[in-house]
Amino acid sequence: MGAFDTVSLRDLLAKATPRPWKACSANDGHCSCGLLWSVPADVVLLATYVPRDDEISVPIVNDNTQLIAAAVNALPGLLDEMESDKAGADQWHDKCLLARQERDQLRAQIQELEIAFRVG
Repeated sequence: MGAFDTVSLRDLLAKATPRPWKACSANDGHCSCGLLWSVPADVVLLATYVPRDDEISVPIVNDNTQLIAAAVNALPGLLDEMESDKAGADQWHDKCLLARQERDQLRAQIQELEIAFRVG
C-alpha cells in the first residue's frame, strides 16, 4: 500500500471495528488505563501500555490513546478531502493541457499568417 493509496485505506477502514473509536473515559474522562474502545461495538480494541511505576506513563498512555482514536475517526473525512483535491487537480491539469494545445494551434496559425503576409 502506497502512502496515498486511498482505496486500500478505505478498505482497511471498512474491515476494521466500527467507528467512532474513543479512549476510555472513566473517572470523568481522566482515566489512564490506555484502553481504546469502539463505541458502536462496545469492545476494547487496543490497550496502550506503559509500566505504571513510571510517573510519566499516565499522560503518555492517555495521549497515545487519544491520538489513535482521533486519527482513525478523522481518516474518512481526510480521505474525502484528499480525493476531492486530487479530482480538482486532475481537472486543472486537463484544462492546462487543452490550453497548451490551443496556444500551439494559435502560434501555428500566426506563423502561417506571417508567412502569407511576407509572400503576398
